[in-house]
Amino acid sequence: MIFDPFGSDGGISSSIAPGASVRVGRAQVPLGDFRSVWWRQKPRSVSARTAVDLYDDNFINKEWNYFANFLSAETTQMFSVNDRDRANYADNKITQLKIADEIGFKIPPTLISNNYEEICEFIDNNKGSRSVYKSFTPYMPPNGLMTYTTVIERKSLNKFRELVGSAPGIYQAYIPKDCEYRVTVVGEECFVVKILANTSAEAMVDWRRDVFSDMYTLGTIDPDVKDKILRMNRRLGLCFAAYDLIQGRNGEITFLELNPSGQWLWLEERLKLPVSYRLACLLAKRE
Repeated sequence: MIFDPFGSDGGISSSIAPGASVRVGRAQVPLGDFRSVWWRQKPRSVSARTAVDLYDDNFINKEWNYFANFLSAETTQMFSVNDRDRANYADNKITQLKIADEIGFKIPPTLISNNYEEICEFIDNNKGSRSVYKSFTPYMPPNGLMTYTTVIERKSLNKFRELVGSAPGIYQAYIPKDCEYRVTVVGEECFVVKILANTSAEAMVDWRRDVFSDMYTLGTIDPDVKDKILRMNRRLGLCFAAYDLIQGRNGEITFLELNPSGQWLWLEERLKLPVSYRLACLLAKRE
């Protein structure tokens, strides 16, 4: 049963008294009949033209999340991909970097800040290498543009001083790389894709800028790297996640981030990876 809050599949109903019950979807199946839950929440398309439209959209999303929190509490005894609370915890990029470092991954030199002077000092201390800025969460306004990992320079930072101070961000040293890896974890399996993002200067910084280009091949990672990934997944309480790693020019692997609900289908279709099948087996608890 697929339940899409923004689709037309019959919606969801909950009767609280007398006798609490929850029914899902067009067939209105009782929640108690389900054995597994896949929390594959997708963002709602935004078509706001006015400030009121934005407020309306924000309100609708909050209402659905409110109900989703109730569903999450009602399904704690079911097998979940992933447990919603654990996925929310794992989705925090600061938490990810801290745990990756504790696991033994190399991470880029990183500053979390909105202090202009400290950010400038961080950039200066990178000894001539470039620095990059990353936001904690995706930002995509109604015009469809997205904020990607962006190279920043000390001399041009001043004109963004007010924006820098408005919210903390992730500032990291840019690490020159030979390639990147996207590792999709399902249970104890790792599906490794090697990414040669040399299609443009922008893609070299963030391959998502050119995501549908022909830059993907099947890859391999050392057993030690796989062990770190699986240990991190277990520590975060995840059974599914997509990891982004880079291989520096010295061959060393650096952890960038993970996404507990990362995309994989375009890679599965290009490279014939059985990710969907293994996910289905995981939800059905079949090996």
